Amino acid sequence: MGRRDVEDALSRLDKLTREEFQTEIAQILKVTHDVGEEVKDVGKKVDGVDVKLDGVDIKVGGVDVKVDGVSVQVTDIGDKVNVAVEGTFK
Repeated sequence: MGRRDVEDALSRLDKLTREEFQTEIAQILKVTHDVGEEVKDVGKKVDGVDVKLDGVDIKVGGVDVKVDGVSVQVTDIGDKVNVAVEGTFK
């Protein structure tokens, strides 16, 4: 094997190495792009959850108002029970 053969072999090896490097870079870019798209999708889902939580907050506020109303009614019933009980002991 002569010097020219070694140089040709090294040249082919260099070319193959560059092609392999370019292939790997292309694969890395594709994976990076795919991950970026998935992160965007997760962001949209998180925004959707945030909107749903706002709706839950409104509903919980409505329940709070109803509980306050029940509390007032229970107080009124308590007063009536006291009057009725006091009336029976007279």
